Amino acid sequence: DVTLTAVPNETYEQRSVTLTLKGEGIDKVWTIEVVQGMKSKFFVQPITEEFEGAGSSLPFTVETNLAWEVRAADAWLTFDKTSGTGTGAIETITATAAENPGVERTTTVTVTAGAETETFTVLQKGGKTLEFVTTELEMISYAGGEALLDVNASMDWTVTSSAEWLTVERDGAQVKATAAANSAFAARTA
Repeated sequence: DVTLTAVPNETYEQRSVTLTLKGEGIDKVWTIEVVQGMKSKFFVQPITEEFEGAGSSLPFTVETNLAWEVRAADAWLTFDKTSGTGTGAIETITATAAENPGVERTTTVTVTAGAETETFTVLQKGGKTLEFVTTELEMISYAGGEALLDVNASMDWTVTSSAEWLTVERDGAQVKATAAANSAFAARTA
């Protein structure tokens, strides 16, 4: 019996060695090639910019010596390459976001190489905008009062209140909020 013991292969390439078996007084020679697998390499440089609402393309890279695949959780994001053989070289993949007819959206990109997985989230700006510019409203006095909130919108919009004590109405690009007096001894929110 011959026992082979290999030390770990810490390189990113498989390696091989040829063993030769030869006996005394025999002309026949036996050879066998022993191949040791490579250490897996898997690096993903994700997309860090936002896609434009009108649709746009952005690159990311995959560096691996293993066969790889990429997929998005949502159909609005596609790729120029969805798989590769994993040559060990850096591969650039272009992701393309379709036009976004709504508000800002996100999806998850998953890259798999062998048993390893990397995920990252991408964001696409909305084709339409609807947001409060004023994100916090100072406390209105217990005696009641008014406040104006600025709205950034690229579409028609309406506003409603979830509380009877707070009325709201649209005033151009603002919301006028009017709070009734608070006769209770506790703060309230709407």
